[in-house]
Amino acid sequence: RMDRLTQMGLMLRHAVHRLVAQAEARFSSRQSQLAALDPTAILHRGYALVLDQDSRVVTDAQGVAVGQPLSVRLAKGLLDIRVEATHPVSKPG
Repeated sequence: RMDRLTQMGLMLRHAVHRLVAQAEARFSSRQSQLAALDPTAILHRGYALVLDQDSRVVTDAQGVAVGQPLSVRLAKGLLDIRVEATHPVSKPG
């Protein structure tokens, strides 16, 4: 009985170690996925986030007026700017 108990204890320890390793691998995978989806990570590649006065993201030059103040969020810092001109891009075709 003692040998059987020792054997079962070893099997239990191995099972626990395997489960922990699997959980750590899943956690690491999810952490990588979250990092890839982090919108601020894009800023470190040189992109910027342009916000209007209501902190809404500006995505279209036609929705911005000349003279309108905007904020530009960079990877390190924020710029307050004023629009001097707009140049909407025409759709091809």
